[in-house]
Amino acid sequence: MTGFPLAPQDWVVEDTGSGLVVARAHLPADVAGLVVDDLTSHLGQWFDHVLPVDVDTAPAGLPSGSVRALHCMIDRRGRGIALETAASPDRDGTSATCWTSTVGDYARDRDTARRVVAGRPARPPQRDDMPCGLPFHARLVLRRDTGTDEITLMGKGNEVDVDDGTGPVPTPVDHVPRMLVELLAIAPRPRPTSDAFVVTNPDALTRLLDSDPADADAARAVLAAPRLADEVAADLAALARGVASRWALEWVRDGLPLRRIDIVDAGDAGLWSVRADVPPLFAAELGEDVTPIMLGRVGPAEVFRELTLLSA
Repeated sequence: MTGFPLAPQDWVVEDTGSGLVVARAHLPADVAGLVVDDLTSHLGQWFDHVLPVDVDTAPAGLPSGSVRALHCMIDRRGRGIALETAASPDRDGTSATCWTSTVGDYARDRDTARRVVAGRPARPPQRDDMPCGLPFHARLVLRRDTGTDEITLMGKGNEVDVDDGTGPVPTPVDHVPRMLVELLAIAPRPRPTSDAFVVTNPDALTRLLDSDPADADAARAVLAAPRLADEVAADLAALARGVASRWALEWVRDGLPLRRIDIVDAGDAGLWSVRADVPPLFAAELGEDVTPIMLGRVGPAEVFRELTLLSA
């Protein structure tokens, strides 16, 4: 963190005992107004490639007034690095914390690191839910007004062959999430304001995305969902008006799909996840002959976590 008013020796490095290291520092009152942007503005001096992924101005588990930022970088040894930094007000200034991991470990380490940053006991990182690992095969389909792009990714050792139709290009595996974040332009974006979701069906979603609803009532009519709450219906109308692209990324192993991300990108109206694993309780009212899907807002950090599973 050199280059900031704090010197390296001002940071206290804490070994959590769980394989993670968290660095902490106290900002005195005369610089307490500085936010995470100031803490991370110098990163370009140390990394050739720095990509801001997400800024959260109300992070869960931290005091009111805290700010948290996530960056993805490539270091001088060619490794993909995830850096998460937080600044929280305290009695006589601001407490700053940061932690790093390779991009491939970010998905595994995130929840444990955030517990430590918030002052809660660390839990040992778990790998049981990691669906990938090399070798793997992934396929990305990106649909925009300008057309459809397809990219395949084939894992081999510590490299991925990335093929956009012009031939495979060997790429270090922990560069891939950063490459996808940049290609898909998912960041920075507005974060979800609620956890609300909508259960509908693929045909209704297609009608919504092809329409231009002026308001909440128009969105309800397109979806044939008259009981949608005002806030949710208004968000869906903004989604339909702002939709810029839709992309899906599917992991495959031994010919069987392991995991799938399906995202509708609505620009300033945010990122929306389309999920097929709808709990039966929520899908019951659609009827037995209807394929249910669940549509809900997601933030750039959640999408980044999913993309890092490529490197797990």
